[in-house]
Amino acid sequence: QLQGARSITAFDIAADAVAYARQNFSRPAVRFLRAACETIPFANASFDLMVAYELIEHLERWPELIAEARRVLRPGGVLLISTPNRKYYAEARAEAGPNPFHAHEFDFDEFDSALKQVFPHVRMWTQNHNEAIVFAPPGPANGTVASEGDPDRDNANFFLAACSTA
Repeated sequence: QLQGARSITAFDIAADAVAYARQNFSRPAVRFLRAACETIPFANASFDLMVAYELIEHLERWPELIAEARRVLRPGGVLLISTPNRKYYAEARAEAGPNPFHAHEFDFDEFDSALKQVFPHVRMWTQNHNEAIVFAPPGPANGTVASEGDPDRDNANFFLAACSTA
């Protein structure tokens, strides 16, 4: 839930997911649409915030998600995006084999580089599952969102990035 938001737009490519969301999560000023994240059906500079948690790894055309996010964000808007760590995920799924629903998995440097090709400002955190989920910067940070965490990026379960033009 995004407290204080004037409006929230959520979309999914799957019609059944949109129907389920409409039936179970409808609220005033919240709308659910069927749309592809590689071709977001909104004008430039339409949103202040875009959230894409554990989505990018499912897309064949994943660079288009990043480009579309930049296009639909207002100046100073923020993309919050996360993805599993390819190195950790391969080890964790060694017996089961690769996830058949993942089109592309990232390591830290590739994810960071892909985001920085589109957004001039990218802040990365590692995300690990402990007794709670912990987001931590991979190194020292001067920002207001920081916590102590494992500085070894290879051990991270997931990566979270905040991306912006400002």
